[in-house]
Amino acid sequence: MLIFFVLRMGLVESVRKLFGFVVFIFLSGVLAAQSSEVELLLSKVDSFMLSGHQNKAIPYLDSALQIRPGQPDLLYQLAQAHFEYGDLDRSYSIVVSLFEENQIPTADMYLLRGKIYHHRLEFESAIRWYKKHLENVPANHPYRKMVANDIIRASSGLRMPGRRIDILVESMGPVINTPADEIRPLFSPNIMERIYFSSNREGSTGGLTDAEGRPDSTYGHHNMDMYMAELIGGQWDNVVFLNEDLNSRVNDIAVDFSHSGRVLYHFRGFSGEIGRVFVDTFGISKPESGYLSRFLSPFVPELGDQGLSFVSDSFIVFSSNRPGGYGGFDLYIALKRNGEWSEAMNLGPEINTEFDELDPFISNGGNELFFSSNRLSSIGQFDIFHARFNPQIQSWSNPVNIGMPLNSAGNDRFFRVSNDGNTCVFASDRKGGSGGYDLYLAYFREEWKDQFADLSSEIVNAFFPVPELPVFLEFDGSAILELYRDAENQNDTLITPLDEVRTEQLLEEVILKEVEEELPRSDKDALEVPQIPEDATIEPEDDAVLEPDEIAVPKFSIQPFYYDESGNIHYPDNVEKANRLADLLEQKPDLDLKLSAFSAHSGPVHLDLFFSVNKAVEIANIIIDRGIHPSRITVIGYGSQYPLALNQVNREPFYAGQEANRRVEPALFQDGRMYHGIDMEGKIIPESFGSSRYRDFKKQREEVSFKVQIGATRSMLNIPEINRYAHPMIERVMSSEFYRYTVGLEKTFERAEVFRDQIKMGGIENAFIVPYMDGKRLSSDMVKKFSVIFGELIHLN
Repeated sequence: MLIFFVLRMGLVESVRKLFGFVVFIFLSGVLAAQSSEVELLLSKVDSFMLSGHQNKAIPYLDSALQIRPGQPDLLYQLAQAHFEYGDLDRSYSIVVSLFEENQIPTADMYLLRGKIYHHRLEFESAIRWYKKHLENVPANHPYRKMVANDIIRASSGLRMPGRRIDILVESMGPVINTPADEIRPLFSPNIMERIYFSSNREGSTGGLTDAEGRPDSTYGHHNMDMYMAELIGGQWDNVVFLNEDLNSRVNDIAVDFSHSGRVLYHFRGFSGEIGRVFVDTFGISKPESGYLSRFLSPFVPELGDQGLSFVSDSFIVFSSNRPGGYGGFDLYIALKRNGEWSEAMNLGPEINTEFDELDPFISNGGNELFFSSNRLSSIGQFDIFHARFNPQIQSWSNPVNIGMPLNSAGNDRFFRVSNDGNTCVFASDRKGGSGGYDLYLAYFREEWKDQFADLSSEIVNAFFPVPELPVFLEFDGSAILELYRDAENQNDTLITPLDEVRTEQLLEEVILKEVEEELPRSDKDALEVPQIPEDATIEPEDDAVLEPDEIAVPKFSIQPFYYDESGNIHYPDNVEKANRLADLLEQKPDLDLKLSAFSAHSGPVHLDLFFSVNKAVEIANIIIDRGIHPSRITVIGYGSQYPLALNQVNREPFYAGQEANRRVEPALFQDGRMYHGIDMEGKIIPESFGSSRYRDFKKQREEVSFKVQIGATRSMLNIPEINRYAHPMIERVMSSEFYRYTVGLEKTFERAEVFRDQIKMGGIENAFIVPYMDGKRLSSDMVKKFSVIFGELIHLN
């Protein structure tokens, strides 16, 4: 019995050992299989990251983390992939968790955190984490010089005064921009509502290929093709693929147009840099011959030339890394005179540096130069710079970084100015876009006037002087020199006289006439410019008539938000006013806020409206940041059409009046009507210097009024109707991304109908009537409510 028990115990122990061994073998196999699976996933990740498909790498990293949750190196790669794809918020959250869980972060973690802050334009934090990275890498680390330069560039961002408020930047939208690259935008020289660009988006000719041009459906990219898009109803739409003779299986990139717009210069090559430039008598339809004519000039892509741009049909500018430059890519110009091109001329050390200068653009008059550079005064990678030609010293000014919001911490390139002088376009791979390079529009408040001029003879002769006469002709120098110059002028169509009459002069005459008409007869000869007290009281924004028992006792006062000539509205007193409004809206949740923005600037109407409404948006954002829901705030832009005061007196600027005109007026609404339990305080204008336009406008919009909506867009709308009809206006509820454009201001529905039909006959078939109460748009529910009191609203039920 004892022997049996011993044998039995030995058998059990053997079984236990055998079971443990089997479990060990099984777990080893599972771990080996998991390890093999992770390695396979990571090999996919590496391939996608190296080929520029960061978005495709992310799912594989997520799968690897399901097998190995919390593994630091996998989390770092995931954060890196999200960063490269442009999702800064997701990347940042992963990096923060890595720092919380790792007592000793790696140098790469420090670097990635610095990059995230840099692209969020938090330059001081970026510098701190970049320095942490340098403290944790050896002196011979390959990234050390790059990171040191990034610290200098972030310091450049710190020295900038902030975002320029005279520039508005917006994406061209999801129809234009895709996860692929959109580059080289070109305004149509003849049709303002048309733009051309190049893209390697899905569906481009040739399919997916690798860097050698071989088919690769997994890791490959499309080649560049040329596209056209149109502005329809305020939205960029109708993207058209150009014909097959212009687009091929290799890279085809639109370069520029001739001055008349009848000739397209386009690049074709196996890469985006090495190839040839061809000339096409431009048209959407397929040319009969199918023959491509080469553009023969000093611009030779085979020598490393790129970024070709035409100042005129006979004056080009481009970048090149050809020998003899100052380092990297430099800017060059060349002139065609008497049918022959000059040699390319380097623009010199005033413009070029040891870094890269790319994508030059020179205005039509030749005096404004724009280009992209990664020099140390950029705030990130490639920034857009501007230089002006000085005819007195026949040289360029020192290039100046245009600043934010035009420039970002990414690559900002391919900048061009349209023929309207205000609207510009560029490409950027800044984080937060659709992916790759996206196209953006920039609106400058002050127009680039040189875009309206002909090419200046001063800049041409400064770089390409007219050859002197041979010595043997000096015996009749005066006569022959005159003949020689006449012949040169006949052959050289570049040099034309400048038009002396400018828009500003005409505008000044119109303003002066308006000032004289508005002044009392006795004051027209001599006027004293009054000083306006800051603490004076003005009327409320609207004067709706109420019965005595309806008038609430004022509990406190609100004031307009004034902004300066450059557009800066973020003054401490304005922030304090906004915070008081936020407190009131928080205390009284039944109140809504309307912010009406006015300006003293009288530029193009569409720009004036858009810049003014964005002043109201800035104030609205301060209030929203305090927790007020965006749906309770409506912003309106009126531009300069309703001045509170005169902008000029005795042909001299009336600065006090201009200050009063640059304002954002708050108004509170309760149940669809103006709320009168508030005092409005602000600057007052003596009657002699006040404008009747504002008074008339206030009276006309009291109680019920009607306007006609002509468009709703996510961006600025520039159509003739905005200038053609009176009372144009932009409005936006802050919970919506759409700007709604209306024109006209009628007191009866019948007159509004006539006006709407007139607009429809002009081509805007979807125009419709919008009712307002005390200057605020009425919802359908409010229309029904007020129809009992205001009979004109019955027509809308």
